[in-house]
Amino acid sequence: ASCSGRGGCFGWRDARFPPVCVCPTRWEGLSCDRAKLNPYATMSPKQLLALGAKLEDEESMSKRWIAKHGVACATAVAPSCGDCGDKQTGAEAVDPCGGDCVRRDGVCLLAERNVDRT
Repeated sequence: ASCSGRGGCFGWRDARFPPVCVCPTRWEGLSCDRAKLNPYATMSPKQLLALGAKLEDEESMSKRWIAKHGVACATAVAPSCGDCGDKQTGAEAVDPCGGDCVRRDGVCLLAERNVDRT
């Protein structure tokens, strides 16, 4: 396993088990190939309250996550949604705006919590 150039690959002494990737905080997936979404933006108000968080704290927690880890674009991590990239054209084109972000009127913006996340 290559771990997509992120994290560490650890093998077992027993060949029956495949190697395992241990991903850094911002990445997830079997090969550390997906940017982890902002956990504070994906929690419902009920989940936040269950953790003892005040709803007004959610925005500040989310901002701290973004300041430390950036945002998850469709296939990468960037400091802000505006840095995800421009929409490509063509049949095989993938819009780099996704994950924590959404494209509105041609501009890649931070998605609203639990509303328009991809």
